[in-house]
Amino acid sequence: MKRKILMLALLTAVFALLLCVGAAAADEYDLWVNGVQVTSDNAADVLGNADEGATVKYDAATNTLTLDGAELSVLHTYDNQYYGVILARTDDPLTVNVIGDSKITVGDPGENADSIRGVCGILHDETGFAPVNKTWSINLTGTATLDIEVNYFGSGIRAHEDVDIEKLTLNINVNKTDDITDEYGGGKFSEAIRANDTLTIENGATVNVNSVSSTGPIYSENGDLVINDATVNVTSLAGIELSDGSKLGANPIISYGDVIISGNSNVTAKGYFGICGNNIQISGNAVVDSTSTVDSAFWVPTGKMTITDNAQVTASGFIVGINSSGGVEITGGTLKACGETNYAIYSWEDLIIKNSIVEAISDPEYYSIGASGAVDIDDSWVSSNNGAYDAAINNSVEITGSSGKAYGDVVLPGDATVPEGCVLVLNEGESLIIPAGVTLTNYGTIQVLGGSFTNNGTYIDYGKTIGEIKGNGSFPNNWFVTVKSGNGAADVVYRVVKGEGFTLPEAPQNSGYIFLGWRSGDATYRAGELVDITSNTTFVAVWGNLPDVNPSEPSEPETPDTPVFPFYDVTARDWYYSAVKYVYEKGLMDGVDVGVFAPNDTLTRAMVWTIIARAEGVDTTGGATWYAKAQEWVTAKGISDGENPNAAITRQELVTMLYRLAGEPAVSGTITAPDAASVSTWATNAMTWAMNIGLVEGDENGAVTPTAIATRAQAAALIMRYLES
Repeated sequence: MKRKILMLALLTAVFALLLCVGAAAADEYDLWVNGVQVTSDNAADVLGNADEGATVKYDAATNTLTLDGAELSVLHTYDNQYYGVILARTDDPLTVNVIGDSKITVGDPGENADSIRGVCGILHDETGFAPVNKTWSINLTGTATLDIEVNYFGSGIRAHEDVDIEKLTLNINVNKTDDITDEYGGGKFSEAIRANDTLTIENGATVNVNSVSSTGPIYSENGDLVINDATVNVTSLAGIELSDGSKLGANPIISYGDVIISGNSNVTAKGYFGICGNNIQISGNAVVDSTSTVDSAFWVPTGKMTITDNAQVTASGFIVGINSSGGVEITGGTLKACGETNYAIYSWEDLIIKNSIVEAISDPEYYSIGASGAVDIDDSWVSSNNGAYDAAINNSVEITGSSGKAYGDVVLPGDATVPEGCVLVLNEGESLIIPAGVTLTNYGTIQVLGGSFTNNGTYIDYGKTIGEIKGNGSFPNNWFVTVKSGNGAADVVYRVVKGEGFTLPEAPQNSGYIFLGWRSGDATYRAGELVDITSNTTFVAVWGNLPDVNPSEPSEPETPDTPVFPFYDVTARDWYYSAVKYVYEKGLMDGVDVGVFAPNDTLTRAMVWTIIARAEGVDTTGGATWYAKAQEWVTAKGISDGENPNAAITRQELVTMLYRLAGEPAVSGTITAPDAASVSTWATNAMTWAMNIGLVEGDENGAVTPTAIATRAQAAALIMRYLES
């Protein structure tokens, strides 16, 4: 019996133990999200919204928090000093992986607000003592966008040690000024991103920050600030006036270690101050633009600033563009620096420029470049508005204001500009080469005086170039105009800026010939004429044999053997150009002199007879006079009475001859011109017919001027319209 009781007791104990194991408490992690502590029970769906698609998940093994379309705004406090929408106290670095666009809103903590050092969107920090055997860092990654709005004193992201941001797009707005002093005597912190150690932004991340805080929006307190292959845009609106009359001031990007920007990064910083670091290193293909509204765009208080390896830097400072205590070195980079009220670049030690492009603009009362140590410029292009600095210059171009000079043999190290009003002179023993892949833009003047100018890259010339340009490079904003005189002189090639005209040279000389004009295509232009250029163009001088004519004797118009348009007094822009070209190429009309068509001169009746007869294929040669055969033919056909061969012909007479040539077709309607009453009765049907078929067009007032003497241009137009109708 005792044995049975003992066995029963033993079984009961085992069963109770099993019950205790089954009911073990869930693991609680030092991580709070939206006011909810993360545990082993809720890790797969921290906010309990699985029915909507769980927006927050946690993997304890990797200490990774995943956000997928999360909307977070509830704060949690630790020791009533630090609040966070995401608050971590885990032993290992916290990884936040954003796989769906999410948002964190940081608002007023309410209770105990006066004692709070700050509130954060994501916080992994301590409460005044150093962690022991803990790594309180934040790794922020993902493929989506995370928006953080900070509407109280605090930070978007803060870690006691490192912050590493990669891949995702991060937008942070800090909307609260920090003008309140707390019980510890310090101001309330309000950074967008703060790392007590190293802050890294890398691997394709995009970070956009707008802040009104006086603390640096992006801030590394003890370690370096590293930006590599990332895009960072920071606007600090600090400088606004506070309630006590003071003004906030902040560096958009600040590190008490070094600032290192490298790779294919693109960084823009604008604020009360600029970018600050013990050393500032910009390299690779990084593009950095820093603007300070009250001080220096780049401030290096203890170390050195370096720009290397194709980096492009713009420094716009209200006082100084670049202010570096430990020296400035620019090697293989591009720098545009401006000091609105002081130096553009100032080095408290040496300033070295090698294989670089530097533009420095300062207050006119200060040198553009200044250094307490030596200034050494090699293989570079340096331009400034006030460059009276003592420098050793080798194989470089120096431009100061309106004057430019080459020192030795210069190979342009990168894209550069000759400013408007500047004259760059290349004297004997000096050369300038634009290599392949490099562009020089000229708004001033480049004058080759014994030196050498070679373009193997791209030369964009909006100014003037005096002297020979060698090389096989391109001229993208230019057309080339080739002028061939044909008198034994060498061809001359001109460069013309696109959109501008070209004034043709004066008439060249050619013994035994008369100059008729400059021909391009089928158009001929006068010497000295301004011509629009829309492509690479060649002009060829047109020459004619010196004439041997008696001007007192009218001569028969000659049919040219080769219908090359030779008339320099008819240009492609004249309304009658196509008509004159037509009748000339058809052999119906010729010029009155070598190279002269005289479009505004009048015609005789004999000339019109001859033109009409030729148009009908009649052989007009061999008569007693040059017009006899034509006179006989038009009289026989009833086209004219054959009288008064040397009389000038009127417009209505010319129209009537063409009407008769057409067989006097029936007409309908009336003449609608305002001067219809001035048409002779015998010419009414002819003029009506001519207007009906578009042969005659009125002037700007619609008048047909029937009794006016016809010009040679008008006759050419009427003949062309008739034959083409």
